Amino acid sequence: MNQAEEIEIPIEERAKWIQEKYPQVHIIYGYHPPKQYGMDDESVKVQIDYLKDLTKEIHPTHFFSSEPYGAKVSQYMQVENCQVDPERKNVPISATKIRQNLEANKKYVEPKVYEQIKFQFENKGEKLC
Repeated sequence: MNQAEEIEIPIEERAKWIQEKYPQVHIIYGYHPPKQYGMDDESVKVQIDYLKDLTKEIHPTHFFSSEPYGAKVSQYMQVENCQVDPERKNVPISATKIRQNLEANKKYVEPKVYEQIKFQFENKGEKLC
């Protein structure tokens, strides 16, 4: 789990949401992720080097993602690429869509998470749409 600039909820709080719902999950905290993003080789290498450093003690075997970058991550990390609903047919949502219109997409957000995101929007004076 990466620290995210798009949302000002601390990484520990976001990890707690996951841990409460899936207690068996091991969460890796990605503090201070690289700011360089993109699908170009240089950006991918920066991100992969960061991921490899985060997971050096764990030795992952699979990478799960709905995003196109999953194939590159898997290739660079030499793990199995597991694409999960990349066309978003089964669950037609993304974090971007949720941030763009929280109210319209609240059915995809756990109630506790929804309340915290809503609180953040309201305190920043942002519209919930």
